[in-house]
Formats: sequence, C-alpha cells, structure tokens
Amino acid sequence: MFIFKYESNVRSEERLEFWHKYEMCNFQEIIWTEDPHNEKMPVNTAAVSGIMKIGGGFANLEEFLSTLDIPPLSSKTYQKEHNAIATAWEKVAEREMYSAAMEEKQLAVQAGEIGPDGFPTLTVVADGCWAKRSYRNNYSSLSGA
Repeated sequence: MFIFKYESNVRSEERLEFWHKYEMCNFQEIIWTEDPHNEKMPVNTAAVSGIMKIGGGFANLEEFLSTLDIPPLSSKTYQKEHNAIATAWEKVAEREMYSAAMEEKQLAVQAGEIGPDGFPTLTVVADGCWAKRSYRNNYSSLSGA
C-alpha cells in the first residue's frame, strides 16, 4: 500500500507541477518544482543570465549543468530565455545611457558650458583601443594593445 499516489503532472513555461493523492485520507496536493509565488528570478532565467554574464553560451551551460548532474535546458528554451534577457539588458542599457546623457547635459548647463548654437557642450573621451586577444600566442595586434 502506497502512502501517496502520483496522479499527473503539468508543465508550464518555467516550472513543473506534480499532483499527488494521499491514499489513506484522499487528500490531494500539488507539489511544484519551483514556488509559483516566488518573486525571485525563475531558475531557467537565472541560469541563462549567469552563463551570458560570463561570456558563455548554450554549449557552456549544457556542459556546466551536466557536471552538476542537472538535466540541461532544451535549445529552444535556452534561446527563448536568451532573447528575453538580451532584450531586457538592451532596454536597461539604453535607459541608463539616456539618464547619463541627461545628467551630463545638466552638469554642462550648470557649469555654463554652452556652445554658440545654444546647446550644452559635452566632452566625450574615447581611447579607440580594442585589444586583440592572443591567448599567449600569435601576438599580432597592430596597436600593441
């Protein structure tokens, strides 16, 4: 005699639910693989975001998860998460760059740095240097950086 019986499961976008029925009292219960009321980042999103932050991709995440004996995400799920994260990062970057530009504009106006055309003048510094990776061989960067 089993204490509880597995009834069914339902897979949603980010979590899996298992329906269990207790034989002795006929009590039914849902057990989620992840708390549906959790305000934290879903585990799939966190995994893809983490691997993106360190410059990895699908194959790197797949290898990492297999090392931990965790079933990997499907390529389709990874790509969906990757696209959503990349879009969110792009929106945040644009918003932050706009905010920084407005702050620089305000500081230029306060400092009286206004050009002859009436627009605030902003100093922009860029070194234009992008190092070519050598991986300790073939040191062929033309700039020496």
